[in-house]
Amino acid sequence: MSGHILNKPQSPEQLSEILLVLDKEKMKIMAVKGIDENGKLETVEPTKKNQNQFMRVDKNGDLFSNFFSNFFSQLKNPTDFSFFKIPAPLAVDTAKEMQKQVDYPTPEGEQLMKQNEVKPEPEKNHKQENTNNMVTTQTTPEANEYRFKPEQIDWETMNNLGLSREKLEKMNLLETLLKT
Repeated sequence: MSGHILNKPQSPEQLSEILLVLDKEKMKIMAVKGIDENGKLETVEPTKKNQNQFMRVDKNGDLFSNFFSNFFSQLKNPTDFSFFKIPAPLAVDTAKEMQKQVDYPTPEGEQLMKQNEVKPEPEKNHKQENTNNMVTTQTTPEANEYRFKPEQIDWETMNNLGLSREKLEKMNLLETLLKT
């Protein structure tokens, strides 16, 4: 049935996707319109009549991930909702199928939900902050994790500064010095 769509040049509609949301409190599938200034999710019924109000998002992977992370962080009570990313031309029909799944769950419906669900990706933020590196050096203080070896330290200069190796060991600062 959808075979003939592939022959047409891609319209902007086919390059964008719609965010659908399952409101876990009301157990209803809705189309996302946006977020109001109080961080409340704005939604509309996912019908053809409301299509022009649906919030469209770029299909491009990275742009979508960044957009969704920002969107998610602005949202109050994000745990009350599950989000789904659906190609724009299929949004209305898919919303109907998903609502059926919410009302009368089936394994096939569950699969459909899982395939389209989007979650924010916390890993991306960690990469920028480099917390992974910090964690590894703290959790594995083996000798090879040290940046300096004791023999690389200019102990004569350190002694002149009043910091002997023994003093640093007593103060438990030697390891810290070697790691920095």
